[in-house]
Amino acid sequence: MIKLGIVGMSPGNGHPYSWSAIFNGYNSQEMKSCDFPIIPEYLAKQRWPDCQIKSAVVESIYTGETEIATHVAKSSNIENVYTDLNLFIEYSDAFLLARDDVTDRYEILTKLIETKKPIFVDKPISNSIEMLEDIYSLEKYPGQIFSCTCLRYSPEMKISESEIKEIGLLKEIKAYVSGDWDKYSVHIIEPVVNLIGSNIKEIKLSEKNNSETIVTTSWDNDVQAKFYCSNLGKYSLKISVIGTEKTIELVFTDSFLSFKSGLLAFIDHITNGNNVIEHDFHKKSVKIIEAGIGRSNE
Repeated sequence: MIKLGIVGMSPGNGHPYSWSAIFNGYNSQEMKSCDFPIIPEYLAKQRWPDCQIKSAVVESIYTGETEIATHVAKSSNIENVYTDLNLFIEYSDAFLLARDDVTDRYEILTKLIETKKPIFVDKPISNSIEMLEDIYSLEKYPGQIFSCTCLRYSPEMKISESEIKEIGLLKEIKAYVSGDWDKYSVHIIEPVVNLIGSNIKEIKLSEKNNSETIVTTSWDNDVQAKFYCSNLGKYSLKISVIGTEKTIELVFTDSFLSFKSGLLAFIDHITNGNNVIEHDFHKKSVKIIEAGIGRSNE
């Protein structure tokens, strides 16, 4: 049984609650009072304990704020709440860094890397190529850092072999998400990078205003991918895969399944050495994120 330690929170991010529950189960009464009503809603739809990941347990939590950590622990059946980061680090086999505040979490990420233990870093791994290269330079061994949007592993965001044949030649992908570009564009970027499986030829910031960001990319295999992100909740999360014969819509509906798929990939990474996310994959994704922020990534 792998003993996981979870590190949270960051504003607007309920992953410490949901990720821990996927391993540990949860207390429905306590979870009702968390600040993210969608979490108890989708947890209640699952069959417990059958849906839990059984090969690991979130045994400890550290947030820097005891009151928050205690509430997460009660809600998600976490045994130990630590106020001392060094003790937290000592008694965990691997870490879930469930914070998406890329800059603010950097200091604690560097401390976790020093332990030489595996780390799941919440999305995005970085929003700049400079920081990405810095993070990779700190790794104690290849694959120590595992980072993704769990949508990369979600069955809803993948195309079957039969569907690949049906669409004909892949020509274009259009992907849509709502939220802040810096944090949420990664939800559509990583699945698209995964689908295309080629190198980026060109990135263009097509639109940037107070309500929407649009980034257009062209790839070496002559596919064009366009990413739309709205701050106004304009879009449901979906990816349109357009071929010469057919268009297939990949529509995101199941948060629990997505999170579980990503967390299972991390555990498989630890135990079997699978699901190694290459540096080059993250570099492509971060270049697109950085372009949408409006910084040059040449």
